[in-house]
Amino acid sequence: MKYLYKEIGEILKAKRIELGRDIATMAAETKILEKNIEAIEEGDVKAFFSPVYYNLFARSYAKELGFDADDLFGSKIVEESPVPNSVAENSHSSERPVPLPASVPSSQGSRKGLWFIIGVLVVVALVVVLIFKGELPTGADKESVPATDTTLLADVDSSLLETDSLATDTLEEMSLVDNRLHLKITVKETCWFLIVADGDTVLMDNLQPGTMHDFTAINGFQISAGNPAGAEYKLNDTALKPLSPSGKPIRALEINHQNKASFFQPGGGPR
Repeated sequence: MKYLYKEIGEILKAKRIELGRDIATMAAETKILEKNIEAIEEGDVKAFFSPVYYNLFARSYAKELGFDADDLFGSKIVEESPVPNSVAENSHSSERPVPLPASVPSSQGSRKGLWFIIGVLVVVALVVVLIFKGELPTGADKESVPATDTTLLADVDSSLLETDSLATDTLEEMSLVDNRLHLKITVKETCWFLIVADGDTVLMDNLQPGTMHDFTAINGFQISAGNPAGAEYKLNDTALKPLSPSGKPIRALEINHQNKASFFQPGGGPR
């Protein structure tokens, strides 16, 4: 679903100014980075990792400014324009029969012309087949054939190099995706969480019992929780040890590629 992002950003910015708050203050209150707040107010969705992250941050920002996020975003949905009537009229007009000119040749004359064209095409096709098979007529210049073959081979080689380059880029992208960290949280008791992935806040809310939440990061997470013992955690489908053995709240606990092995339960190991 697409929204009028710039209009939403202008409304949020005007409300912030009306409340007399600057971006630094809003960033401190919402735990959203200043650069992300600026992108929201400018309607720059491409500044976020994906539209999902924009939607999460923008709605949270709107609530902090006193808006009903569902009403605000629902009023700024992009509507597709209907197909113009002129298109339908043109399609009908194209079906009208076109009158034949007065000088249309007789059916007998048109048949002769058709057979003549077919004969010419057959002759051309035979000549092309003989050329590609190398069976040129006597006296033909056969020295010109290798030059043509070399050109064709050069074209084929360049296309293969381009294909190999595309394949290499695809493999690199697949490797990057496979190397991501996937965090799954299963909530047993009500708990407040602040999850930061690759420096961006992806969650800041109370999570309710019986719910599951998934997050993805390229480099790592920072986890803050008021009741960390009230949830179970998995990283790349491998169970983690209690994030707070004492059960006390945790703040900005880092889990990344370098230290993830220390969080796995004994016998689990990284995957």
